[in-house]
Amino acid sequence: MPTTGNRHLNTRRLDERPFRIRFLDECGSTILQFRMHAPEAEAVGIATVLYQACCDVCAATEVWQGHSPVAYTNPYGGRPSREELSSAAQQIVLDREMLLRDSRTCIADSRRLLRELRFWATDMTPQT
Repeated sequence: MPTTGNRHLNTRRLDERPFRIRFLDECGSTILQFRMHAPEAEAVGIATVLYQACCDVCAATEVWQGHSPVAYTNPYGGRPSREELSSAAQQIVLDREMLLRDSRTCIADSRRLLRELRFWATDMTPQT
């Protein structure tokens, strides 16, 4: 299972903690996971926005801290928008979306993800 590190380690705030975001298939198996540091609410928001970007090929995301689950995102969960995230969290989302696109997993084939990245490139908000 591929895992990526955190490119933002040197800009960590005091309220940030280590989290893992796991992308799950329909059977609950991990497709891919990312490690990151963020405040808990921001980590959940990032996971939700990333899930929304690839939900056509990913069944859910989970946010973990250590060995404990923090949140589970699925099609029926809340829908925070990208604009509700801090600028630092938005940058993390963009970085992770590019890593997802280049991941060589089924997530890289997500049409929603590719559409999101095109909108990021043109600095527009996609229509849902």
